[in-house]
Amino acid sequence: MAAGGVAGTITMGALIASGVVPARAAPATTGVGDLPVWGCFGTGSVLAVAHPNDRMWVTARSPDGGWYQVFLPDPVDQHGWVDAENVDLLGDGSALPIDGCPSVAQAPPASGPATPSANPTASATLTALDLTTIDPCQVVTKADAEALARTPLFAGVPGIPDEPSCTYNAPVTGPLAQVSVYIGPGAKKTLDVDRALKHRFVRVAGIADEALEETNAIFLRKGDLWVALELVRLNDAATNRRPLERLARTIAARLP
Repeated sequence: MAAGGVAGTITMGALIASGVVPARAAPATTGVGDLPVWGCFGTGSVLAVAHPNDRMWVTARSPDGGWYQVFLPDPVDQHGWVDAENVDLLGDGSALPIDGCPSVAQAPPASGPATPSANPTASATLTALDLTTIDPCQVVTKADAEALARTPLFAGVPGIPDEPSCTYNAPVTGPLAQVSVYIGPGAKKTLDVDRALKHRFVRVAGIADEALEETNAIFLRKGDLWVALELVRLNDAATNRRPLERLARTIAARLP
């Protein structure tokens, strides 16, 4: 494998890693052979760093084929880009969909005083909610995650208190599986990124105040609080839709 290699196998039009590893936060410096994961094609911030022999889920390629988009199990930036020259794929990369970096809209210059919020009560509610009081590993328990993934999983690994998350990974001796839940602004940012990448969403009625579902993920909003529930499995994604919706309803009932 090339230095900083990311490996995968062809499944449903994308390259899926045989092992999904949590993204490492980008250090101040990188070691020899380390591969930075960029926010865009070699520009913007470094979201994470892959080391030689790391494996991640490759989800798309750039129009010129020089960059691969990879999945990062992180609540802030769900996808990043790596230099294709430093990546070995376990399959034909030509089957990957072509994608690009989301454009960031520039706000027009202010011509007057800021307009007050149309819903000050909702803003006050969001500010008053202390996310550190929410335990994401209780919002989605190990039993919940195993029922969704339909395979045994390790105990949940919580994220940082200010951006609550919990991730359940499968043992390497079993089938590839990962269940992640993100609560708060990170969940909303992930939704915004996926929208910018033109992911296809379906509205699901009867879950919290709003629910949007895409392949192997569902986003729900209760009041001003957003939650993202994501599943990584190598099965038919259509069979995961109902289990995701059932767990989303359970999550909504557990939220404050």
